[in-house]
Formats: sequence, C-alpha cells, structure tokens
Amino acid sequence: MAKFGGGRGSGERLKRYWVLSPEGRAKWHTFTELHAHLAKYIHDPEKLDRTTSQWFHDRYGIWAGSDLNRVRTGHRFRGKKIGPG
Repeated sequence: MAKFGGGRGSGERLKRYWVLSPEGRAKWHTFTELHAHLAKYIHDPEKLDRTTSQWFHDRYGIWAGSDLNRVRTGHRFRGKKIGPG
C-alpha cells in the first residue's frame, strides 16, 4: 500500500490513490468502506465525513445518501418515487 505522510500535498496523494488509481479504487465500493480506509489518515471526524462524501461523489457521480445510491446498491428508495417532488 502507498505511504501517506502528513504535510503539504498529502491530501492530493490520498485522493490520487483512493479515487483515481485502480489499486485504491479496487479496495472500496461503498461509502462505509472508503470511510474506514480514510479514517486511518484523517483524524478530524468532520473533515473525514466531508472528504469521504466528496470522494464518493467524485467516483460515482451521486451522493452517498441519495435515493439513487440506495437503489444502485439494492435497497428500496424512500418515499413513493425517486427524484424531486
């Protein structure tokens, strides 16, 4: 696994590995899996949640809490229909 020290540019190195590289992407498919991996490197809980959410969105193009993601992962959507309204 790649080594990520603190300091300048470490966030970009983390993102390149976990979001862009095939090796990093192969290790996670859900928000929870990515969150667990990033928790080893990001110790501020709020920053960890924000970063995980954004990187999930960067990879899949949808937000982790959206109905579209629930349906994508085999869960039932909330409400009577998917989408606004």
